[in-house]
Amino acid sequence: MKVLCVLNPISAGGLPIQRWPQVVSILNEFGIDYELLANKEVPLDVQLMDRLEKGDPDEFVAIAGIGGDGTQSAAINALMRFKQKYPGVAIPPYGFIPMGVGNDIAKSFGLTARSDLFVDDVRRSVSTLAHGADYQLDLGRVKDRYFADALTIGLDSQILRERNRRKRKWDKIPLLRRLAGGPLLYTLSTSIPIWRHRALDAEITVDGIIWYSGPILNLIVNNTRIYAGEF
Repeated sequence: MKVLCVLNPISAGGLPIQRWPQVVSILNEFGIDYELLANKEVPLDVQLMDRLEKGDPDEFVAIAGIGGDGTQSAAINALMRFKQKYPGVAIPPYGFIPMGVGNDIAKSFGLTARSDLFVDDVRRSVSTLAHGADYQLDLGRVKDRYFADALTIGLDSQILRERNRRKRKWDKIPLLRRLAGGPLLYTLSTSIPIWRHRALDAEITVDGIIWYSGPILNLIVNNTRIYAGEF
């Protein structure tokens, strides 16, 4: 039994790297072999696509995304590109080991990143790779990009853009780098967009029928049960 682990080393301020030894210990306990992809110099989707093209995906019982929602999105997009390029090749089930800030996708399936005296969800997440139930999840698509959790247009998109801008700056300052992957940065990033954002004119069509036409401040197309993490 072997699992392909796709780990984002910079997710949540480096939390996946810090907890990787714990994941390895649990994998060994369950008798699960693993292969790790965790090169921070190469995009995760590129790493995963390259690895699947080099060998038979059937050698893995599962592919595990270790990180936050961005990690899961990158991995899922790589899997979809592989499926389109090689339609006759089966892809192993995909599992979540959530270690990001929001973890909306994993939380929607009842998995969190909590690991303390009372609850060890890291262990629970790892155990699902071997003993979990299979679920099917529809994906949304915008042009050639897929999303598992949500699509936003308007205010939320501006907040995320501001968050990414600030993160690039914080990452250059050692004292702030650890905070750059946490909820504090998201909270601070709401300050400018919430005052500057203006309504957009939009027309929403559902099944060929105009469902709404007019101004919108924020539009969320949610595909999972939970949205916006702890917020």
